[in-house]
This record gives sequence, C-alpha cells and structure tokens, in this order.
Amino acid sequence: MKRKIALILAALMLLSGCENTAATETTTTTAETTTTASVPETTTTASATETTTTTAATTSENLSLMELSPHFYPVNDIVVKDRDNREMFSVTTLLSSYFIPISDKTIEVDSHEEYIQVRGSSTALARKGEITSEEMLKNEKYTNFSDFKTVYQIEWENPVITFSEVTSSKMTMESAVFSYRVKDNLKVNAFIRNKGSRAEIIIDPAYMYNLPLLTSVTEEMTFDINGTEIIADTLSVNCSYGDNTAKADSEDFVYAEVTLSSFSCSYNTTEGYANNAVIESLEILSEDTESVIDTPSLVFDEDKDPEMTEVYNAIVKNLDTILTDETYGIELVDMDFDGKPEVLVTRVAPEEQESLGYYSKVDVDIYRIKDEELKYIDTLFNLHTITDMNSNIIGLKTLENGEKGWFGISYKNRDGIYTGEESTDYFYTLNGDTLEYKELYHAEVISEEVTEYGWINYEYDYYIMGEKVIPEVTYDYDPYDFEQTGEKNWPYYSWRDYTATFGLFEIVGFARADFCEDIELTYTLYSDWLTTVKENYYNLKRVDVSKRTAAYKIAYAVDEYYLGEYNNAEQDYNYWFLGAYAKPVIYLYPEEETDVSVQVEFAEGGELTCTYPEYNDGWNVTAMPDGTLYDKDGNEYYCLYWEGDGNAAFDMSEGFCVKGNETADFLREKLLYMGLTPREANEFIIYWLPIMEKNPYNVITFHTDDYSESVPMTVSPAPDTIIRIFMTFAPSEEYVAISQQSLPRYERSGFTVVEWGGGECELLK
Repeated sequence: MKRKIALILAALMLLSGCENTAATETTTTTAETTTTASVPETTTTASATETTTTTAATTSENLSLMELSPHFYPVNDIVVKDRDNREMFSVTTLLSSYFIPISDKTIEVDSHEEYIQVRGSSTALARKGEITSEEMLKNEKYTNFSDFKTVYQIEWENPVITFSEVTSSKMTMESAVFSYRVKDNLKVNAFIRNKGSRAEIIIDPAYMYNLPLLTSVTEEMTFDINGTEIIADTLSVNCSYGDNTAKADSEDFVYAEVTLSSFSCSYNTTEGYANNAVIESLEILSEDTESVIDTPSLVFDEDKDPEMTEVYNAIVKNLDTILTDETYGIELVDMDFDGKPEVLVTRVAPEEQESLGYYSKVDVDIYRIKDEELKYIDTLFNLHTITDMNSNIIGLKTLENGEKGWFGISYKNRDGIYTGEESTDYFYTLNGDTLEYKELYHAEVISEEVTEYGWINYEYDYYIMGEKVIPEVTYDYDPYDFEQTGEKNWPYYSWRDYTATFGLFEIVGFARADFCEDIELTYTLYSDWLTTVKENYYNLKRVDVSKRTAAYKIAYAVDEYYLGEYNNAEQDYNYWFLGAYAKPVIYLYPEEETDVSVQVEFAEGGELTCTYPEYNDGWNVTAMPDGTLYDKDGNEYYCLYWEGDGNAAFDMSEGFCVKGNETADFLREKLLYMGLTPREANEFIIYWLPIMEKNPYNVITFHTDDYSESVPMTVSPAPDTIIRIFMTFAPSEEYVAISQQSLPRYERSGFTVVEWGGGECELLK
C-alpha cells in the first residue's frame, strides 16, 4: 500500500521555476491510473528559487521523499514567481504526511484544490502598444481554485511537483505541472488557422467566460495574428478535429465560431501552457482579422430581447462621445422606472484626476436611449466623498407619499461643497426628459473669518427639507473632559429628535443618516473595468481600455441589466433561464358546465412547440365542474397541455436549495401550500421528479406574477380565481446559499383556473 504525503501548500499555483528545465514528459502513477503531463513545444528558462527545510529527526545527506514521508517539515515563506520572475505571492506552509511520492524527487499532490490559486480573464484584447499587460491585469486577482466561479464544470488534475535537490537541509524545486479538464463543450469565438492535421486557435478573451488562468506571464499574453501583434488575456489551444468536422483550410488566421470538446489546460512552471481540445464544429465568421481586433464581433442574436440590442447598439455607436480620458464609469440605471435603462456616464475633470481626493468633484451625465441614439438629459454634480468605503453612489428612495427617486449617498451637492460655497443636496426624479430636484439639505454661508494662521472659518445656516434649523442650545460638560473637572460650558444643539455635540452640521448628518436608512437599492457609478482602487479606497486610478474591450463590457452590462448575469457584487450565484417551458398544463374548474376559450402568448417573444389538444388559434372546450374537458367532437381531456420556447428571463436570486433525494417531499409541501390539489401536485411531481431527484442539489424558484407577465393567458369567460405556478430549477453539485423565497397562498373560489409548468436553468457559478 502506497504511503501518502500531503503538500498543504497555498502556493501550489505557480511554484517558482529553477535554472534546470523540466523533462519533456512526467509520468504520474497512482494506485489505479497513470497520467502523462504534456509539455509545450517551446521552452523558457526561469530563475532558480530554493525552498529550504530543516529537521532534527534525520541525518542522511541524500534523503528520498519516501524516507521523508513519516516526518513533518516546516517550510517558511515560499516565494511564488511567474516565468517573468515577478513575485506573485508568498506563504508560510507545512510539508506533511499526505502526498503521493512518485520517485525520489517527484510528488503528486492529492486534491488540495483550496490551496491552488487561479484567476479569471480580464477579457481584454488590444493591439500591442495600445496597452500593456500590466495595465490589462490591474484589477485581476488570484482566487483559490475551490472558490473560483465559472460557468463550466471543471475537474482539477493533481499537480505534479519535481525537486532538483532533496537533502536533510534543503529542497530545491525544479518544476511543477498544474492541469484541469472541462467537462462541458465550449462554444467560443476564436482566431483559428490550419496546422496540417491539427489547428491552432486563440480564444477571443471576450468568450473565455471565466475559464481559469494559471499565470500572468507577459509572453503568454502576446500573439501574432497575421502580422499584427496583439496582447490578449486568453488561452491558445492546440486542437485536433472530431469526426466529420470541417477543417480550417487557411494557414492564416481567420475568425470563427468554434465548438470544443475534451478541453484540457496544462501549465508547467518552467515551460508554460500546453492546452488541447477537439474541434467538434466551426463556422468562419470573418477573414478580416484586422477589423475583428479593433471592433467588437459580439452581435445580440435573435433570441435576445430587441430592446437589449437597441440599448447595446446605442451605447457602442456613441462610445467615442461617452468614453474619453475623463470617463470613470458607464452604468445602466432605470432612472424613471419605465423598465428601460438610462446611461449614466461618470466624468472627472482633468485637474481632479491626479488625486481623486476627498473633495474631488465628479459629474455624472444622464443620457436617454431612443432609436439607437443617446440623448443628453442633465448632469448630477457629485463629490468623490467616501462614506463607509463607498463613493459616487446613488440610492433608490421611496418617500412617505409613495414617490420614488434618487439620492446621492456620498453627499451629492448640486452647486458646491462645504468650503465656502453654498451647497444643496437634492432628491432627484426623472420625468420625461426633465431631471427634477427636490431640496433636502441646504447650507448657506452667512459669515467668514480669517484666522491668524490664514485659515478661513465659515459660519453657515442649515436647512433640512426647506426648514431652517434653529436649535435649542444647552450647556454641559466638555465631551472630552471625561472626569468632568471643568465647568458646564460646552454648547449642545438640539433640534427635533436630534442633539449634536459639535455643531449644526452634525444635526444635518444625523438627518441624512435617517433619510438613507431605508434606501432600497444602490448603484456605484464608477465602473470596475475603468477604475482601480488605490490607497484604501480614497484614490482611484483610471485604467486604459481599447474600444473593443469597452464594447464587450457594455455587452456584459446589458446582459446584467436584463438577465441578471455577471452581477458578482450582489450575489455569488447567478442564473440564466434557457427559455424552454416544459409541460405547462391548464386545469379548468367552472361552477357549472361552461364553454371556455383559452389563449397563451409570449410577451418577450417565443412559440408553442407542442400542444394537446391541438391549439389552432387557442383552445375552445366545454369544461365541467370536476375539471373534465370536451372538444367540439366530444373527445374527453382532463387538462390542456402545451410546451414552448420563449425568451423570458426569470429572477432566481431568491428560492430554495434542496437535496435531490428530498425533492419530492419539498415539492409536495410547497405546492399544496400555494393552493394545488393533491392530484395536481402529484402530476407535477411525477413529471419533474425523475429529472430532479438524480441531482445532488436543486436550486428552485417558483414564479407566479412574473410568469403571468411573461406568458399572458386569456380565459373567456373570465375566471374568479387564477393560480399559475411556474418552477425554474438549476442542478448543482453542491449546496448553494440563496435567500429564501416567500411564497403566495391562493384560496379557490368560483370559476378556478390552475396552471403549472417548469423549466430547467443553467447555474452560472
């Protein structure tokens, strides 16, 4: 039986290379399998890095790993570097008794995914010289592999680590190989060229969808596309062709849509990437790679809401106008609550950009989208004022009279700041093309005094919602006189329910805090792809991006607004509804025999794919009180059945995570609670249970009102009670923490119509 040794090593991502390069093939043997770690054709030599361990338990000068296994060896501050010899991170760790020795100098690490670090792609691509790889990666951080979120199912293959020297006092690492495999097929856009019986592809970084990257080495990001040098945060892949797959017949790169299977990514610390896949299909999109490099190739296809395309096109067409050196944010916010977003562009004046300090002024331009054009509406004048680590933020507020609008939580001032100018904070509402202002807090300079040190002290009058603050002044001990040895000569200012120790401005601060207490939703108006945080959030640094990269980021923002994707700041798990309505069935229970007409529509676009009885322009049936239905020919049915394809996107930010083997009991409990009869719930469960119970977990959300809006149903005569329940679920390999959904409860009375259905979703993780 093989003895196990573990390398509990937070540094396992890119253990530093040494002067000696790795052998061209490393064979890894476990109790059952043999794994060969391939190595790319090119070789790069990295500088030597030594890791030293000491022990008093051993005296041999040439210790083998097998002899080391019973002992524990502390390893202090391993410095991990990439192939450019740049320090990535350092850790203090321990060599213990749980790794698998392969030879005297080679080990296989036994599934310690939580200690291996990877990063996602910045999705950037630019001509070389337009941007450096360092700038491209400013906001990219390494994450433990076990916490890394991607849309794909990924399987890590045990790392293999080889030491060039192992003694009682020293272990010098020579190389390490890290590999993972993707279980899913990958559908990507990529540059592709023929290489004999194989093909080389360079994945368009916008289509990486968070595949893990193992390094930030500059040469791994530099490519030559038909004579044009680019840098791109992506992977190149050596591909074979699947059976009956058309081959790329050009030795020059072309741009294509490619479906890949058997994708594996392998990184050797001394020699770089060796990535492989099988091309299952490809479609040439363009031979003009120059144009692809400069402009976005992403097109909103027909299965997306046309409004999404309009929003995307309007912003991209006007990028030259809104994306300038002064632009620090481009965000989508529905300012007037009509369901369609406005474009908010944050600009910082050139003289303010160097520091973006506490009192830096920030302007936020508001644009309305109409006919794929941007119409300027007005400007919010803001401060880069830090409030609880946030700045340049607007929050959604509903007033006591029900009016909805916006307030700048970072102390938004229409006219000025507290340095002598009059300043006012407003509640903003957008009505039509007019931004309306309702005064909340106002400070008015009434006097100023120059001190002996040259400082200017200002005295203000303060107004809260139009009312001048006239406080009652009482005197008590100095708040800093903790022993209360002096006189009661410190003024305390009281107004309404507020008492301030240091002046009227403090009362305004208390009032602001109360006003913001029930802010419903906030938007940070800096874009993380345009800015990077410096010096504890007090300064921001502008990141240069190409127009192409900006266009893809806008595409993600549009998806986020309409589909709830890519919103990592608000939730760890996001869901994308795939648009298939599976077995909705409709039951009709009139109080007496009734001729009934039923029609269903798709508000976001879609079509019926299967119906029974035949739908024609709707169902026309005779319904009995027990639910039995008859068509005009006298054929009997117990329900109306349909399936369809649609474009609806359902919010799954709330719901339930249920073990697969507990799904039946869960569904029965919830369906009966919401108002289904035991028979209706039983039919629901026997349809979905075979699909759901085999999954380790199911993330489940029930849709009622939002489903009715997405798939309107017309029933004539009008029923007294309508119960429509549509379930979306996403299979998951692990438990997903999700906010629990509050479910409605329906009471039946009179003519009752009941419908249930469901659809499977993809879990974006």
